[in-house]
Amino acid sequence: MVALVRQAAVAGHATAATFATRPGRSAEVMWLALDLRDAERVDAVVAEAAPRLVVDATSGGSDWAVTAACPVRAAGSRAMDYS
Repeated sequence: MVALVRQAAVAGHATAATFATRPGRSAEVMWLALDLRDAERVDAVVAEAAPRLVVDATSGGSDWAVTAACPVRAAGSRAMDYS
C-alpha cells in the first residue's frame, strides 16, 4: 500500500493516507490517524481528506470490525457527501 500512496503522490495527485499506529514516511502525503472502529473519527477523516477515491487496503486479520464492517462505514461516509 505504501508504494501505491507514493506513486499517487509522485504523479501529482493530492494524496491522503490513514494509519493505525504510525504514519508513513512520504512527506508529500497527508497522513491521518484512524481507528476504523471509531465511527466519528472515520467521518472526521473522510471530511478532512475529502477524497475523490477511497482505496481500502485494511488488514485487521481476525478482527471482523476492522477487516469488513468498518471499511463499509468509511465508504458510506464518503457516499453521503454525494447525496
